[in-house]
Amino acid sequence: MNKILLVAITVLTSCGFLLASSSHLYAQTKGAPVSFSAEWGYYDEGELRNNGTYYAGPDAVRVEMVADSAVHHLGPEGGPYSVIYNLKDSVAWILDHTACTYSEQKSLRFGMYWSHWIGHFGAPCPQETRARRIGRETLQGRSVEKWRCTTPERHQFFTWYDTQLQTPVRIDIYQDYDEYFELSNIKEGPQPETLFVVPPGYISHTIAVHMEGEHSCPEPNSAGVPSR
Repeated sequence: MNKILLVAITVLTSCGFLLASSSHLYAQTKGAPVSFSAEWGYYDEGELRNNGTYYAGPDAVRVEMVADSAVHHLGPEGGPYSVIYNLKDSVAWILDHTACTYSEQKSLRFGMYWSHWIGHFGAPCPQETRARRIGRETLQGRSVEKWRCTTPERHQFFTWYDTQLQTPVRIDIYQDYDEYFELSNIKEGPQPETLFVVPPGYISHTIAVHMEGEHSCPEPNSAGVPSR
């Protein structure tokens, strides 16, 4: 298996930093009540560190990203990648669009900054936290509720919960460090089903590593990679 992708899988399947284990949170995961697409951004010290596209459907969520050695520890040659979380069947696929291969994970654990929120719809705060509604604001042109979430360890963080989408559209991870995740350019509407399955022509990393020669990729944009 590609060493860079192996590290990516390790990071993506690690436990979330807000919870010791994601098992309780995972038990709540379900598809989006309102399908939508959006741009996502991860900010640290107020600066954009990584970004991509986010797709939410009734049974799955897809996140597009490009590896960043400073953020994802994947190395400068990593990506672009997509991660598909099939919430109905409890499986995730990590797609490497450079090699046109995929890795399947059947034990979902949400880590890597904000991604423990992926597929978390219907509540402004995780189950294990104490939630308190602060008020209502407008964010990205949408009416949202601001909530304060307090963990059993008394760490506090804030979320801006979109009651229409029923998911946070901003999560302030550590306010002292101006570290947060935010969705923008939100567009409600059905998403193509092809976004949430392994594209035709992609093969398993397990098979690819034992093949002689390199695996040939399908034609551009025929493998479920959305046009930018």
